[in-house]
Amino acid sequence: MLHNLRISIHYPIAISLLAALYLFLFNEPVMHPPVYYMGDGLVVLSETPEIEAGTRLVSPYCRAFEAGKFLCSIRSNSAVLDIVLPGKTINAAEFLRLFHIPVLLSFLLLFFAAWFLDNSRDFLISSFFFWLTIFVVLTLYTILYDRAVVVWTMLGYFVPITLLNLNLRISGRIINARLLITESVLLLFLGLLVLAAEGSTGFRSGTIQIISLLFWSVTALSVMIQVMAAFDKSNDRIDRVKKIVASAGTLLGVALPVALLLYLPNFLPGFFYLLLLIFFPLSLIYGTYRMHLVPFQFFVTRSIAAALLTFLFLAIYSVVLYVYSMALPETENRWIVNTVFLLLLVFFLDPLRTRISSFIEQRFLLPRGEHSESLKRLAEIISRSSRPRVAVQAILDEINQTLGLQRSYFLTAPDFFFYLDLREQHVLRLSAGSPIWSLLKPEKMHFAAYLTYGTGARKELFEFLYHKRIVLAIGLGERRNLIQRIHAVIDGRLRSPKKAATSENLACAFLVGYPHGRDRLYLHEIRYLQEAARLAGMMLFNMHALIREVDKRKKVRDLQQSGQYQKLYTLNPDPPSDTLDYRFFNRPVLSVTGDYIDIVRLDFQRTAVFLGDVSGHGLGTGFLVSALRAIVRTSIGSGKTLPEVLDILNEFLTDRYSGYEFLTLFAMILNLQDGRIEYINAAHPGAYLKLPGGPLEKLENTQRLLGILPGPYKSFTYQIKPGQRVFLFSDGVLETANSRDEFFGESRLAAFLTEKGDDPLDDVVAGLQTSLIGFRGSAPPGDDTSFLVLEYLPARSLLDFVLRGLGIRR
Repeated sequence: MLHNLRISIHYPIAISLLAALYLFLFNEPVMHPPVYYMGDGLVVLSETPEIEAGTRLVSPYCRAFEAGKFLCSIRSNSAVLDIVLPGKTINAAEFLRLFHIPVLLSFLLLFFAAWFLDNSRDFLISSFFFWLTIFVVLTLYTILYDRAVVVWTMLGYFVPITLLNLNLRISGRIINARLLITESVLLLFLGLLVLAAEGSTGFRSGTIQIISLLFWSVTALSVMIQVMAAFDKSNDRIDRVKKIVASAGTLLGVALPVALLLYLPNFLPGFFYLLLLIFFPLSLIYGTYRMHLVPFQFFVTRSIAAALLTFLFLAIYSVVLYVYSMALPETENRWIVNTVFLLLLVFFLDPLRTRISSFIEQRFLLPRGEHSESLKRLAEIISRSSRPRVAVQAILDEINQTLGLQRSYFLTAPDFFFYLDLREQHVLRLSAGSPIWSLLKPEKMHFAAYLTYGTGARKELFEFLYHKRIVLAIGLGERRNLIQRIHAVIDGRLRSPKKAATSENLACAFLVGYPHGRDRLYLHEIRYLQEAARLAGMMLFNMHALIREVDKRKKVRDLQQSGQYQKLYTLNPDPPSDTLDYRFFNRPVLSVTGDYIDIVRLDFQRTAVFLGDVSGHGLGTGFLVSALRAIVRTSIGSGKTLPEVLDILNEFLTDRYSGYEFLTLFAMILNLQDGRIEYINAAHPGAYLKLPGGPLEKLENTQRLLGILPGPYKSFTYQIKPGQRVFLFSDGVLETANSRDEFFGESRLAAFLTEKGDDPLDDVVAGLQTSLIGFRGSAPPGDDTSFLVLEYLPARSLLDFVLRGLGIRR
């Protein structure tokens, strides 16, 4: 349970970096007059009665006059008065004495930046406090060393912009691209203005006036935004109170201390500025992160208890050793006494710590007798129940009765038990894409009292639990350690996206309501719920895997049966004749193909040929192919022309499927007497033609595919010669891909037909299959592949007819 004791590294890293920044910037001693002023000459700190804080120096402010002396100019009535002040060397210790309040403020601001980042992953609020921290540090640097004024000015422009975005965010408004572009243009303009005015006489005072104007405008706008949200009737009463607190935080924690610093610097001691400035982040914590007042739920685990006891006894060790060192004088052999004393401390205190830890675990953390008996009954329910609905109800009833709960649920994704009618009083459904699942990790517990209000998953989870009257949510599933997570990441990169998506949908959680007559759970009850949730999670995931496997086997059986049906009826064209011979292959991705192949003998003189490709794969596509075959055979058998048949198919697809199913098709009618072909190509790959020893030809004239738009189709004619072959194929042949995502393509198919197209028909079909398999290699098939070769062989004479019947001539 060490995952419940999370010590963030953000805080020590942030403090260390800020301390290093102070050491780097302020390690150089500097001679300075006893007045400290901003870039525009406003004195914010004075150690001489001759120039008080709040006085504005006259440009060029204070400058070196003689050795160790400075000449400072102030305005007295209408005249300029020059005052000579002795300088003093400011080292690190003196710097801390003078500016300990703003230094402490910078560390507090950085603490809040780390806190918002660590607790809510809210980068916007965290970045605001980060830039404010850097701004405070650079302000001290410019005051002391009179350097980096341009950097300080640019950061001064950036802080109010971040404050505006922050107030827009906490009021629930969206920071859109238009606002960000406007802010970027404004910052660019101000930055160019700073660079252009650098070195001029009024540079510092002018830039500070712009920063001041920008700050007060943004502050007024921020308060107005929060006040408008506070009076918005669509927000509930608590939310309106939160907005009032947020606006008060902006006024009292931002506007008031800045106004006092600029206009009444001696009005309050420095410590009160610190208190006022801290009020702003505190108001953000309440006004942004606490949505409702819920009963506080105390929670401690074995690991937390052990850590607290360890710290307690370390403190005892330290106190005892300190008293011991103060009581005993220094002697030459004191190390012997020290060793004996440490051994005695370890001998007595460590067993005491172990006993106290065992007592706390037995008294508060371990399930009690009735809880242990309930866990046994849960294990028995899980081992005996084979029906998910009965098991889910029995488990929830057992837990509710044991703890006296008002309610409890299982929370699942919609497809967890995808066909079981589980009642809402037992199972709640939540979309697999909900961000709440990012928090409900396996064995991770979330208490409604501990969830903080903010944007994103935390807000959604809190509101979900609050409105369902849930006190505790426990993620179900097996928690993986670091090594297992590394393996999972590596395995996830090797798996296909489809498998990864299926794995991520296995989301489930256990939701616990309030007990009757109480608003919180005891520690031993929480421990019992952890064990009960672990048992229930094992059952649910095992049943889920079993249901999936059964469903998978049913689908495989249905596909196999449908595939057999297709082979018997759908992929069973009329047999070849002496005049027209053919061979084909069809290789579906699944057992059921979405490619449509049919050859229909119309009469003694004509034969119709169809090769098409229905969108998609699987059982539904196979049934659609069967339906299309029946429509084609019925229509063309009743005397419909080829354009009329395609119009009927197109009308059927557009009316029945509204553009969600479509068909590419090459259809032709061959007159066996004269070799005349009438054909229509509805967005299908064009047919190749080849005479023995001759080059490849291709039939184009492509029209739109079937099933998208209504409208007539037009047929074209072509005259083929005796012995000429027609090659038809689906796009699965052209789009056969290898492991490098390269397609087989028309160029490779054309090269194959040019080289092997005159071979016997069986060799052509088998050779193309071998070429496709060899090209694909280890890559899985991505589409159904179909290929059909027809050979036109009219009899020229009686002798030719006899020889062909004997199998001597082709």
